[in-house]
Amino acid sequence: MNLHFRLLLTIFRALFKSKISDFEKTSENFTVLPTDGHIPLFKSMCGGRYFGFMDLGRVDQVTRLGVLQIMKGKSLGIMIGGQSIVYRKPLKVFRSFTLSTEIVSWDEKFFYVRQVFRQRENICAIGFVQATFRGKDGIYSPKKLIADIGIPDRDLEQNDGVTDWLRFRDGILEEIDRA
Repeated sequence: MNLHFRLLLTIFRALFKSKISDFEKTSENFTVLPTDGHIPLFKSMCGGRYFGFMDLGRVDQVTRLGVLQIMKGKSLGIMIGGQSIVYRKPLKVFRSFTLSTEIVSWDEKFFYVRQVFRQRENICAIGFVQATFRGKDGIYSPKKLIADIGIPDRDLEQNDGVTDWLRFRDGILEEIDRA
């Protein structure tokens, strides 16, 4: 199934799910189809497809938070600052899986999102995303967006996972700058 169709389906379903009023963990169920693999011989989802499903998980969350309406009203787009994933087990074709999405932290520019793929209760992959919202005047800060949603602002401690990932990302950026 084409991810564009799944995107429309995700938005449609999110509109009828319960709204979330805080940065709760959300979950979305999908099924791995043969078109999600490299070739039928592998019988599992290809690595690059995980990132597309991660997009769908975040779309479900921002829709249920009411951010989609804010994005439309303020002409904001989502910009990814970086993302990585660690694979543990393959997601098998014709089996359903659950993708959970959780905003674990934010700073002055970015939200940090952890996404976990599970199939039959086994963790198959964990992804980490640094994302922000951008409008015609530049980055729309997480604090502004949090205020627009109506969620009480609070400081989340940057957990070890965020700190480690940022250190990893900074190392890659330094390597790019040296090249």
